[in-house]
Amino acid sequence: MENTGRISPKVAYNSFVSQAAALSTFDSTKAAGSQGGVLLGDSMLQTIRSTLANIVTSGVASTSGSTSVTTNLASIGIDLQDDGTLSIDDSKLSTALSNSPTRVQQLFSQTNGIGKQLSSKITTFLQTGGIIDTRTTALNADLKSLTDQTAKLQTYADSLTTQYNSQFTALNTLMATMQNNTAYLTQLFGGTHSAGALATNK
Repeated sequence: MENTGRISPKVAYNSFVSQAAALSTFDSTKAAGSQGGVLLGDSMLQTIRSTLANIVTSGVASTSGSTSVTTNLASIGIDLQDDGTLSIDDSKLSTALSNSPTRVQQLFSQTNGIGKQLSSKITTFLQTGGIIDTRTTALNADLKSLTDQTAKLQTYADSLTTQYNSQFTALNTLMATMQNNTAYLTQLFGGTHSAGALATNK
């Protein structure tokens, strides 16, 4: 079969699960401050993960006569693992393809198959006004607010620095003046060890 270069649905899904886990995992072996993934505890990511996992495990409903039947991926050998990734039992899948091709076809129907459901939901997540766009807008607003606050704090800090430098300079000047005055008054009126010029002026 010719290789079209397209990534398989299983690989694509597992890649997402692995990336989501890396972004939301707590690793105690890392240095303090970098132990948690950047999206650890993020509700948006949790919503996306759970929504896609529910689609994968729920299956596809079809009607056979008057009976409604739901077929899921697990029934044809495609199972969701404990870590959230998909695994394929080739033997079970081959058996399903041989014995129940209609059931397999229903699972991958272009109308309501697993792939169609995943594609529709991902499109909703990615569209303007979707969950990712909304969260991005909120984060950008928070960043702008923090930037504005930082600028205001810096301006305030610069103002205080200027004010304190001016006060320090003024105090130094005052102290120098007082020291000069003290020396002059001591010479004029005397001090502990001196009678002063006025006392000896006859």
